[in-house]
Amino acid sequence: MEPMTYSKLNLKKSHGHKPKTQSAEEDEPTILYADIRTGASQCHLPEEDPGTDVPKTYLTKCSLSRVLILIIVLLCCALGYLVYHHLVLKNLENKDINYIKKELCLNKDSFSGCSLCPPDWLLHGDRCYYYSDVAERTWNQSQDHCKMMRADLLVIKDQEQQEFILRTIRQRVDETYWIGLQRDGDGWRLPDGEHYNSSLFQIKTRSSGRCVSMSRSGYYQTSCNSTNRWICLKKAVKI
Repeated sequence: MEPMTYSKLNLKKSHGHKPKTQSAEEDEPTILYADIRTGASQCHLPEEDPGTDVPKTYLTKCSLSRVLILIIVLLCCALGYLVYHHLVLKNLENKDINYIKKELCLNKDSFSGCSLCPPDWLLHGDRCYYYSDVAERTWNQSQDHCKMMRADLLVIKDQEQQEFILRTIRQRVDETYWIGLQRDGDGWRLPDGEHYNSSLFQIKTRSSGRCVSMSRSGYYQTSCNSTNRWICLKKAVKI
């Protein structure tokens, strides 16, 4: 049943300009009652008999609306934060990269990018080379050390690279270095399992060694348990 509101209006009769004798009844104010009906509020709980509990599962339209509005507001806030956070991080990332390029890239147009190597590594082309200068190690120990630096023992795959390595070794003390060649069954293999290109260089035989070392005078078949210095190789980082 819709709620009903009664309004009490106190009105007096107009008497015009002429005086007129009025009775006692006419002097009393006229009371009118207006029947004003108003729609039920959305938040108005349904009328229940006294002593009857409203079911716990009952939700008014108003409550549902408020819950939905709250959820929408929270979702909008979360979405706004994520967008803002992404834009801020992206902006900082771009600034950091540009700063690194400006400080570390040696070419004039540093913003075009360049290739970088870790400290104590030598950059040539798009590769990084590490020449050990510590106590000598076996072939397996040398390979393990390269792996720790996310690299492999030196692999030579073209003539230009070989010429660069030989030039570098000649500038150093006369030392012997392990490279990434090891005899496996039917031939010499690289760390990735490929056969080496015999047209690049010839391996000079020494006893029954199963590993290869190199010096300024050439490449030699050597016992893997011998100790030498080593050369590691890995790709340069492009920024």
